[in-house]
Amino acid sequence: MAHANSGSTGGTGTKPITIHFGPKANRANFSSYSRAVLTSIMKAAGVHTVWITSTYRDAHDQARAMVQNLQKPNGVAKQRTLYRGKPGSRLVDLYEREKAAVAEAERRGIQTGVKGGFALQRHMIMTLERGISEIGQAKISNHSGMQAILNVFDVDPNTMEPARRTGEFLKAAKDDSRVTRLIPPPKDPAFHFEIAQLGDFDPSPLSRATV
Repeated sequence: MAHANSGSTGGTGTKPITIHFGPKANRANFSSYSRAVLTSIMKAAGVHTVWITSTYRDAHDQARAMVQNLQKPNGVAKQRTLYRGKPGSRLVDLYEREKAAVAEAERRGIQTGVKGGFALQRHMIMTLERGISEIGQAKISNHSGMQAILNVFDVDPNTMEPARRTGEFLKAAKDDSRVTRLIPPPKDPAFHFEIAQLGDFDPSPLSRATV
């Protein structure tokens, strides 16, 4: 994975602690307080590198993330579990209905232009984006809520270094009382963090770092 942007914040032993941001993660929406919490967790777990793959999401980005997860093996079942009893479950239903409708139209010989591949993915993202806008994006995911109150971000377990420390990372995150909510894999594809903020929202110094 290419390093979209990054910043170092201290170290564990002889290796510096480094937080990378993927291309879909806006580091300006990662607060100083959340950075301090994540850094403490990494130190406690003996993890020196993590990737943040998602921060705040608008309706389009939330739709993109959901479609990406729904298209994975067993993705529909996993997303149903994640959103059970929540408004997001309506989007899982919408995804399945729309996908079935496209398949049925093609079976009848109707050229939809979105039979498969990128065209179908783009169509599904647009469909879910409309659904999110109708329901209210803050009701679907805290990724789309007020980040100054509850800062939300995802850490990719597959790019954590050293990789064998994921268990220690999970324990350290659970033990940190500053973490308001944690959804770990496999329920969520990433380590999903929600951290209630103290005082005014302060963008992380990492967002001002020169890359």
